[in-house]
Amino acid sequence: MEKVDRTARFLTSRGLTQTQALRAISLHVMLSSYSHEMMESKIQWLSTLGLSHEKINDVIVRHPNVLGLAFDRLDALVDWYISHGVSQEKMAYVFNVFPAGVSLSIEENLDVKVDFLKEEVGCSYDQVARILTAAPQMLACSLERLQTNVRCLEELGVPSDKLPAMIALVPQCLNLKSTRIKETVDAMDEMFGSGAGIEALIKNCRIVMHNISGMRRSYKYLLSVGFTKERLEQNTRFLMRNANRLLRPRVQFLKSKGVDVVDDVSWILMPEGRFVHKYPDYSARLKKNM
Repeated sequence: MEKVDRTARFLTSRGLTQTQALRAISLHVMLSSYSHEMMESKIQWLSTLGLSHEKINDVIVRHPNVLGLAFDRLDALVDWYISHGVSQEKMAYVFNVFPAGVSLSIEENLDVKVDFLKEEVGCSYDQVARILTAAPQMLACSLERLQTNVRCLEELGVPSDKLPAMIALVPQCLNLKSTRIKETVDAMDEMFGSGAGIEALIKNCRIVMHNISGMRRSYKYLLSVGFTKERLEQNTRFLMRNANRLLRPRVQFLKSKGVDVVDDVSWILMPEGRFVHKYPDYSARLKKNM
């Protein structure tokens, strides 16, 4: 118990809560046997890699075994990422997003997943680099899960030559259940007719990551203000904008200024900062209506 208390004090001195510290120890019991010097040396390694104090704490909470791994293993993983096109500048992000990668075997796990992307999906070196940089957590998926999702996309009608670019743009889709992918396609078919779902997926593959109920609400709202089904089918990105938090307040604001929101659609995809810059009184209007 003394070792646990000592380790918990070390972790809380870094800013972790008592609950977080004890959770980290419960996830990796050996943590209580590590010396402060060993843990500090790994923390310094992560800091040199580019992680901030807060991000290092996040890594410790989610994957505390990183504090006990040999430097050779950590360095080997960095070299592996770099060999597959991930830049040194992105390494801190990759380790923060997917700290569990340090526990995976390079030969038996990581190489197998990259070979799958190259040989079965057809991804190029640059596409693999993009996938590993944007969503390294896909490496935690089983090979069977990855194969199932790729097969699902093909069965839905995505041409095999479109798969590499699609997965490179939205590698997170490989983490989804295949039923979730099908639900998105079905929802688009319901809105726009048979075949529209797969067309939407090919043209705007990020749509598969968005909440289906939310897209339905946005679809209904945009129809109610004058958009046609045909126009929305050609611009499915509009459905990815939240109806209550973005579409409705902007429509109400723009209509009060006499703007034709159907004729000029630049407001829909405009980032919030740029919209506020263009319409300085929008923020005050929002606060007034809250």
